[in-house]
Amino acid sequence: MIAAVLIGTGVFAGGQALAATQCSPDFYDGQRAYDGGNKNAAIEQWTRSALTGDVLSQNRLGEIYENGDHVLIDYIEAHKWYNLAANNDLQDCSGDFGNKLAAIAKKHAKEARERLQDVMTARAIGDAQEKFVLMYECKGDGRALYQLGRIYLAGFGVLQSKLDACKYFAIAASRGEQAAKDALDALNDVLKPDEIDNCQREAHKWQRPEACSASLGGGSCKGAAGVPWQNRQAALSSLGFYRGGIDGDAGPGTRAGVRKFQRSINADSTGSLTEPQICTLIESAALNGDGISQATLGEMYYSGIGKNQSNEAAVQWLQKAADRGVPGALFRLGSMYVKGGQGVDRDVAYGCKLLRDADRGGHPGAAGEIDRYCDRGD
Repeated sequence: MIAAVLIGTGVFAGGQALAATQCSPDFYDGQRAYDGGNKNAAIEQWTRSALTGDVLSQNRLGEIYENGDHVLIDYIEAHKWYNLAANNDLQDCSGDFGNKLAAIAKKHAKEARERLQDVMTARAIGDAQEKFVLMYECKGDGRALYQLGRIYLAGFGVLQSKLDACKYFAIAASRGEQAAKDALDALNDVLKPDEIDNCQREAHKWQRPEACSASLGGGSCKGAAGVPWQNRQAALSSLGFYRGGIDGDAGPGTRAGVRKFQRSINADSTGSLTEPQICTLIESAALNGDGISQATLGEMYYSGIGKNQSNEAAVQWLQKAADRGVPGALFRLGSMYVKGGQGVDRDVAYGCKLLRDADRGGHPGAAGEIDRYCDRGD
């Protein structure tokens, strides 16, 4: 059982966003569904089309989430889709006339993204940009990673970073992308030797994020029933499906929240979560930036509950949650670091710092670990 965890260089002008070699007119299928009153089907259709690179669908989803049109208002999600559209190479499916519409959609998305940033916190913008980058990383192919390098080099939709650009160019080049090799050669002419060394180290360490392999709705997720209701409530609450107390009581209010979530993924609204739905819920909330759900997902990977056991994936998600001050994540990571050999190098000083932060946050097990592993001077 998982313990509840609540306690510019001028080389390039810009990038392209998840462009496909061809696309189908899914945007218009979505529009017909929307006009016919079936908004769930429309959003599902636009999401599929947006993921293939259709700028019209990406821009439309930004509007949907910005305005709360049949979904909860979510500026982070809206920013992500607007950012993808603003960086798009005008991919659409309607010939010459469609290209004009695509240009309009791209211009609108760029303006909307800037407008949203005026009312979003710096942290929310950072979360949105993180989700934006994840879309490219999850593609994993040389072309997408090359495009991400171009985006970082130009600073369009993310903070400009020659070192990040270099990293993604190097990764893409290792996957046979010739344009990335050329870009890397050009960039290496303007980087310092230590920057080039750092770029190569980061590129060598890079792996496709574990979050990408999470099938939101697929897989057996065997053992996910072991995720406590308290943690499920936290995920439902972070996604806006539940407004009650985080108390572990799977009563009528919680069941109503589950039904809302199930409707959002086009599942039967039974009020009872299947194991794959539990994985979908926790993963969705974690990807949406909820610290408690990130800690829960880290615990799932650490314990092999609902996920194949992976210390590497556990550390990735626990660190995200620890950065948000979640006591359970601080405790688990601290314990891993003071012991070592669990996907991290032993670092008693850092581990003790995390444990003390967990103790200050009210984690009941932190004091015992501090007494066991930490000197007063650590």
